[in-house]
Amino acid sequence: MEYIQQQSDSIEIGDIIPGKGVYAGKWSSKNQDGQPTGEKFSVYAAPEDLREGNGQSLALSFNDAVVQVAQITNLLGHNGASFGCDEEIGDAVIAGRYDQLAKWFVPPADVLVENLYENSYEGGFRYTFSTANNLHSADWYWSCTRHGDDRSQVASVQFSRGLCVEASWGGVPVWRSKDHFRLSVRPIRLEPIV
Repeated sequence: MEYIQQQSDSIEIGDIIPGKGVYAGKWSSKNQDGQPTGEKFSVYAAPEDLREGNGQSLALSFNDAVVQVAQITNLLGHNGASFGCDEEIGDAVIAGRYDQLAKWFVPPADVLVENLYENSYEGGFRYTFSTANNLHSADWYWSCTRHGDDRSQVASVQFSRGLCVEASWGGVPVWRSKDHFRLSVRPIRLEPIV
């Protein structure tokens, strides 16, 4: 199956694209040193967070979120993938495994902040992210970006306040234990731009 596309100038952030998802802009991949690889992708997000049968947002540990996203079947014509960290996404980019990147997965931190949080009030995103600060931290969203020194933690973003930094606002991501917190997740998928 061919996933390569030409990016249309008529698509706007927040547009709901049949068979793809909610368009969330472009993403440029980087290598493990943070240098651009030259690969550019269109980012599509699921139209809503993972949900329980009663329609409530699921608040999951990170590991459970990865499993739940991997179990997605035929959401807008795409299944889920089990990328457990952004390094695995980078490996898929380098290997040209676009069929894997076109499946739903937990986004890396830069996509969560720059493509989802920053556009959370645009078009089809408007009012779809949890902003209810409750016992299960539903207003916090998982990324798959692991802490460099502690692989048991991943970066997260609070959508109710837009906090993606510690209280000191020092530019350091808020790292959460993969097992001890229950947060929301909004799956994404990528399609290469040529």
